[in-house]
Amino acid sequence: MHLGYYFQFLIKKTWKPVIPIFTGTLLSIFLIGSLNVFPDGNLHLKVYDVGQGDSLFIKTPKGSTVLIDGGPDDQVMKSLSWDLGFFNRTIDVVILTHPHADHVTGLTDVLKRFKVRRIIFDSPGESLTFKAFISEVERQRKAGAEVYTVKSGDRIRLGETSLDILWPPTGELSASANPNDLSIVSLLKFRDFEALLPGDQEVSEAEKMLYSVEVPDIEVLKVAHHGSKNGLSQKILSALRPEIAIISVGKNNRYGHPSPQTVKMLQDFGSKLLRTDLNGTVEVITDGTQVWLRH
Repeated sequence: MHLGYYFQFLIKKTWKPVIPIFTGTLLSIFLIGSLNVFPDGNLHLKVYDVGQGDSLFIKTPKGSTVLIDGGPDDQVMKSLSWDLGFFNRTIDVVILTHPHADHVTGLTDVLKRFKVRRIIFDSPGESLTFKAFISEVERQRKAGAEVYTVKSGDRIRLGETSLDILWPPTGELSASANPNDLSIVSLLKFRDFEALLPGDQEVSEAEKMLYSVEVPDIEVLKVAHHGSKNGLSQKILSALRPEIAIISVGKNNRYGHPSPQTVKMLQDFGSKLLRTDLNGTVEVITDGTQVWLRH
């Protein structure tokens, strides 16, 4: 067979059928991914599997988006690309609960690649990782982002959905210098649904918080500080009475998280326990009354 004819044969017999198949595959991926993007009237809360760190994504019933923390590296970018869609490069609210690397690192990449309308953080930090985050915050501010701090009693409104800020306090209620203790703690509310999102707040401060603010029985608890023994107490659990508890934690991490004590406490209480090291990304979906889980 002549060499030129051979190549024409390959083009006709091999390449041409591949093109529509390849295009169809890309279209299928795009369409399937798009199903996650459009508002469906439900509230979606995702605890991303980012290893040993925290990153939570919220999409409201009308499509507003919130990212709380970014995890210890850039893994969060893959999840965001799926949940925001191929063409969407905007996030409505980004919150940094506190400046530790396992919460702030991924946010720097997020701020580099997405336009953010509101950026919220409180505790200062001195690490190079935090300074890289601040550099991107300043760039976003110059581009028009609102940048501000919050205190107990503030409310972030997102249509029918709100994030009520429970901590850090105003005044002198907390004298702790531990950034974990000054984590921004928020109560996510939509109709009859509540989820407590406490960052890495430790037990002593959480008990002070519950004494100073009224917190209802909740449907979902994102367990503080990756399920460490300092993240939960029987007193806190009895006050919150969560139906579902989610621990964001890395596989075989060097800290021994989650603590067997914390796991047993939740199991004995009867909360449905999910962990990102075992279950991957955990999604809570609610219409404000009923709650569904996907993992």
